[in-house]
Amino acid sequence: LDGQSGVFFVVLPAMNLESDNIPNEFKLHSAYPNPFNPTTTIQYNLPKDSFVTIDVYDMMGRKVKTLLNDRIPAGRWSIVWDGTNKLNQMVSAGTYFYMISTSKYKSAKKLILLK
Repeated sequence: LDGQSGVFFVVLPAMNLESDNIPNEFKLHSAYPNPFNPTTTIQYNLPKDSFVTIDVYDMMGRKVKTLLNDRIPAGRWSIVWDGTNKLNQMVSAGTYFYMISTSKYKSAKKLILLK
């Protein structure tokens, strides 16, 4: 800084260009809140761009609703289930399972709808 030209430089430490938002592994998190009424949030991690399907099943293994069926970029994501079926009708109180499927990963967890 010379005080004459009015020009000065600020040196900042180097920034890490790798995003902290890209996880290292696939993961399906526990839904919250659980038990829930009227909605629950399902979080999942994708370490790379993937075609993702998230389905909800009843206790008998019947598909209740597909929440997601799309190509998703790598990152930390969430989706909300509002307790409705594929016809957008409210389902009955009870235990349900949600499953994530990609070409490299599958996982399922339990959730409970209270009324």
